[in-house]
Amino acid sequence: MKLNIEQLKSISLGAESVIETEKGIEFDRFNSEEREVYSVSTIEARTHSPAGVELMFKTDAKSIYISLEAEKTLDRSFFSVDILENDKLAGSICNFEDEKMTGFYSWNEYSIGEYEGKVDFKDGEKIVRVVLPWSVRCFFKEISLEGATYVTPVKREKTMLVYGDSITHGYDSVHPLNTYAKRLADGLGCEAFVKAVGGECFFPELAKIKNSKNPDYVVIAYGTNDWACNKKDKFDSDSVEFINIISTNYPDAKIFVLTPIWRKDGIKENDAFEDIFYIGKHLSGICEGFKNVYCIDGWNLVPHDENMYGDLRLHPNDNGFKEYAENLLTEIKKYI
Repeated sequence: MKLNIEQLKSISLGAESVIETEKGIEFDRFNSEEREVYSVSTIEARTHSPAGVELMFKTDAKSIYISLEAEKTLDRSFFSVDILENDKLAGSICNFEDEKMTGFYSWNEYSIGEYEGKVDFKDGEKIVRVVLPWSVRCFFKEISLEGATYVTPVKREKTMLVYGDSITHGYDSVHPLNTYAKRLADGLGCEAFVKAVGGECFFPELAKIKNSKNPDYVVIAYGTNDWACNKKDKFDSDSVEFINIISTNYPDAKIFVLTPIWRKDGIKENDAFEDIFYIGKHLSGICEGFKNVYCIDGWNLVPHDENMYGDLRLHPNDNGFKEYAENLLTEIKKYI
């Protein structure tokens, strides 16, 4: 059974649209208005990776076959399509060897282009999840299920919007199923729409676009790039505006503002800020003014150990993301 575009739309989670192009089928996590605000951005290419998007369905298929073309969209070239059977990893279609993804691997070059693969399943009904890459743009040539007599969508009861920078985007998770946004969505039983973009700071123009999903939860996780690259006055004003807009747009949602996680160079002063802890103090002060906004201190959610990071300083690896997600989920559950 080769899945057609209507079937793919029905089983997709976290995609604003599913588009048929000359290169193949693409899953877009941004809507048309969000695409417009990023159309003139220097980081626009990074918005085209399907971070947070997955396919989820019940089936009696014996195997799944996937053919795709990957395009590099950011300063990472490794990718994986993770395939789960009843929430256990059954296989991946990727351009790396797992055993080599240790230590410093972020900036290594990996082959990009056309890839295909087949993953076998056990007999009987199962829930299949296909978790798409955060790191490359994907055009799917074919997604087929061998021996399937049915494909039934599996939906999540709740919805979550996730805003943030490269860490929330997924850098440097080896497998996309392990990003903290994906793990958090799983822990809360949510369909997550990931609006995070590598290199981003607080961006009020994005917040102004009210999403039609009416989310139960919103996660906002900026600040580390504001500290490294932004001016203090701009951070102060943009963060206030962003949080105010989100709170106004989604008055019934629980909104969680995360302060930056540990970074190896975070203690030193820079030209704009005394130190990175100014970011957390400022964000905590903003959140006190809202009844539906909660500030969570991120500094200790990931161990202060470079071996928890794919670039050994800033972006967590799979182990780092596991710590981040588990500790963050514990904090969030205090408010829900």
